[in-house]
Amino acid sequence: MKEKSMNKKYIDREITWTEYNNWLIQKKLTCIKSMFRKWKSGEISRKEYYNWWAQSKGYKDKAEYQKQWHKSNPEYDKHYYQENKEHIKEEVKCWYKENKEAKSKYRKQYRQTHKKQESEWTKQWRKRHPENEKQCHERYLKTSKGKLANRKQHSKWRKLGYNVINIQDITNPEYEGHHLTINDVLFIPKKIHRSIWHSLIKNINMDKINFIAIQWYISHLEL
Repeated sequence: MKEKSMNKKYIDREITWTEYNNWLIQKKLTCIKSMFRKWKSGEISRKEYYNWWAQSKGYKDKAEYQKQWHKSNPEYDKHYYQENKEHIKEEVKCWYKENKEAKSKYRKQYRQTHKKQESEWTKQWRKRHPENEKQCHERYLKTSKGKLANRKQHSKWRKLGYNVINIQDITNPEYEGHHLTINDVLFIPKKIHRSIWHSLIKNINMDKINFIAIQWYISHLEL
């Protein structure tokens, strides 16, 4: 029976709300069964089926439906993770082993599109895990990429001068040498030196870090 005629019958009170509602439910079920058969027979893909299902509920696609559902049910994810923690970890490990190329490709793409988020996350992680950072760095230096990066770094340093301004602070373990220029080196606290990422070779953030370093040195002399 056509929907318009059923709507008219309900408006004219020829059928009750219960009858009209039962007809709607039956119509939906028939449609769902039809789409389900198409999916199982291969006429449509799994993605197309679930997108249609989400659209029938008023969402753009399945992804949007899932986002909204997880937002409105935050406790479900926590509860599910706590109950299936070990199983999830094993599944993730297996997936990484089987999809190493896909994982590395995704990570490269993510880093390119989320550079700011990546740098912020890395800074926070280093602050929270100083010991782990050292271990990771030591492991990295043993790899072929790490060895190559180390050689490049040493070759750069060989081109730089080493005119130390505050020789008395060289022995302080809390200080690090910072190149203000190609030749001039100022030993400043590690926290200050690592507060702003900078590069003398590429001239990145040198004005900012030099300003902070000189301000610290002036105040240090006054003590």
